[in-house]
Amino acid sequence: MKNPIQKLFIMLMLLTAASAAQATTNATSTTVTVYKAYFSASPLCTAPFQVADFGSTGRAVDMVAGGSFGSVTTVAAGTYECVIMKMSDQVTFVPEATDGACTAGSSTTIDVCKDYGSGAPTTQDPETGTTSTCTGSISTNSTDTVFLYLSTSATTTSGASTNNPFLPPTSSDFAATAFKMNGSVVFSSTTTGTFVFNTTGKIDGVTTGSCDMNPPDFGFRL
Repeated sequence: MKNPIQKLFIMLMLLTAASAAQATTNATSTTVTVYKAYFSASPLCTAPFQVADFGSTGRAVDMVAGGSFGSVTTVAAGTYECVIMKMSDQVTFVPEATDGACTAGSSTTIDVCKDYGSGAPTTQDPETGTTSTCTGSISTNSTDTVFLYLSTSATTTSGASTNNPFLPPTSSDFAATAFKMNGSVVFSSTTTGTFVFNTTGKIDGVTTGSCDMNPPDFGFRL
């Protein structure tokens, strides 16, 4: 069974991912709620600092309509090895065309952090260190707020039952947590940036027998 984490992947600048299934149509809209974003100079994601904050209600972003959820705050010149995203685990999309289980114009919501049969993933707040367990089951979606970790030292590029990208990487096992980021984020003293999303060609209604969204590209544009 496809792990739910495979449905959500972040691409930051040079980050790349191999999709588990070939998408066969586009989305006319794809919406996710974003709350905060953080950078860290450490590949272990320690001492992160906040670069975007959309409050307790977050910002519902249609990835298709422009693909940006806003400009970050000023970031000091330097090299950053970790990015953390605080976001809802509910992603809603509308297929452009009918494809297998996907119906054109009909919205579908997927839960990217729940128990799909191999145990419920946990997620850790980078500010407090508090860990919580995602809710929901194979047959039931349940809304949770999750923290998605990307690190240049992580070795995993896709979700699996042995990997949890909602936890920070550890030096003892870089394959067990976080997603691999294939390149550091480098800022000069005059650089500003915008977080960018792209879900073009990511909708697949055939491979799993349900209407799914393959890993979207989440980027950082300078």
